[in-house]
Amino acid sequence: GAAMSPSQTKIALLSYNKVYILKDFEEDNFLSGDLIEYDLGHSSQKESVTFLDEDTLMIGDEQGYKKTGRNIYLFELEAKP
Repeated sequence: GAAMSPSQTKIALLSYNKVYILKDFEEDNFLSGDLIEYDLGHSSQKESVTFLDEDTLMIGDEQGYKKTGRNIYLFELEAKP
C-alpha cells in the first residue's frame, strides 16, 4: 500500500515488515528526495496504510492462514537523522 500525507510532503510505502517514507522531493519527482526506512518489528500480510496526520500512520493487515492478522496498527514516525 501507499499513501500521501495531508500536506502532500511525504509518501508512505508499505511492505510486510517495513514502512518507507519519501520526503523532501521536488514536485512529482518523488525519487529526488530522501528515503527513510522504518522497521515495524513484526511480519504480517500488511494491506493498507493511510496518514492520520503528518506523523501518524494507520496500517491494516489481513487474516493469514494461521488465523492471525485482521489488525489495525497506529505507527508514529520518528525523527531520523
